[in-house]
Amino acid sequence: MPQVRKDYYPDTLRPVWVGQFFRLKQKGKAVPRRDLCTFGEAQYTSNGRKRSNDAIHNYLRDLWEAKQAELVKESNYVPNEGKKVILLKKAIKEFNEFNIPMYGPSWQRQLTKHLDFWLSKLGNIPIDEITQLKALKIRNKLKCGNAFKNRHYAALSSLLTACVEDHEYLDYNPLWKLKKKHQLQENSNVGKALTTLQLKDLRREAENIFVIDENDKDSKKSLLNDKNKDFYLLILMALYTGARTKAELTGLKWTDYDGSKMTFRKTKNKTDRVCPIFGEVKYMLDTSTSKNGRIFMYIDYRRKWDKLMERANIGKFTFHDLRHSTITWLLENKVPKETVAEIVGHNSDMTKTYNHISPEHLLESVKTLEKQMNRL
Repeated sequence: MPQVRKDYYPDTLRPVWVGQFFRLKQKGKAVPRRDLCTFGEAQYTSNGRKRSNDAIHNYLRDLWEAKQAELVKESNYVPNEGKKVILLKKAIKEFNEFNIPMYGPSWQRQLTKHLDFWLSKLGNIPIDEITQLKALKIRNKLKCGNAFKNRHYAALSSLLTACVEDHEYLDYNPLWKLKKKHQLQENSNVGKALTTLQLKDLRREAENIFVIDENDKDSKKSLLNDKNKDFYLLILMALYTGARTKAELTGLKWTDYDGSKMTFRKTKNKTDRVCPIFGEVKYMLDTSTSKNGRIFMYIDYRRKWDKLMERANIGKFTFHDLRHSTITWLLENKVPKETVAEIVGHNSDMTKTYNHISPEHLLESVKTLEKQMNRL
């Protein structure tokens, strides 16, 4: 949840930048404002060199922080003086009840785990004692990738933003607007794509992930055979549609399939996504004997996925990497990026610009995946 407030903004009547100082807001008094600099001073250095947009905002941020320190010293300001002490545990409890339901299921689970982590590391301290320095020290000690560190920090910031905007426990969020030098760069190329040989091994092993013993009863053989088909269809559909998660697939119902396309509902972007269905996936769906309720009979395949990776000798490869494989193959077959975004459900301005892409073009683009599947 982004914090909607501006520490500095251009004056509409004068060519100057004005700073707002929410931290100094007193009960019954307006938020103090002070001039920071002129437009020219922000745009050019003392040597006359023109600043970039990022440099301008860094310059204004430094001016704002210096002015705030000056005002705090002048007014002998005492943070949160006379205010009720709100402990972190209580703030998290109210956040869980009021704010978390507004997020998607996946981020809800992550937020809950991340906030429990902060409670264990910070202790049940007053929320107005949380500082950016404390949060950064804990974040930087995490033994994980930068992306996961950023998620932890974002979770705590979301909590404090809610304390400002929704619960009015704080006047400002101390974690808001992290300085560039403290920002952790995430690897934008973390996805993997299956090679042709890995794809061959993956499909072969996925078809028989449930081992059928000749001594088993016919009823058990039939059940295991259905499970193998279910699991194989799950893997194929992930590769053919670029689905984000197993949950996005296992939640599909037969009513979402009309014989030529599948509709993914309540996706990460909170919009429905339609994907053409063709080839082997279409054949398996059309020849299914049961077409009531959910398409997939079984939804928990975590152990089988690990077993599949071991048997196919693929190594460290996540289910989400199947999506990266789909995107990579589409791009390798020279499908335009905006069309790829439409197929796999990337929510971007480019996708919105090309929202007139016809179903026929989408189908022809997705059919390039069939070529990849047949390169065996």
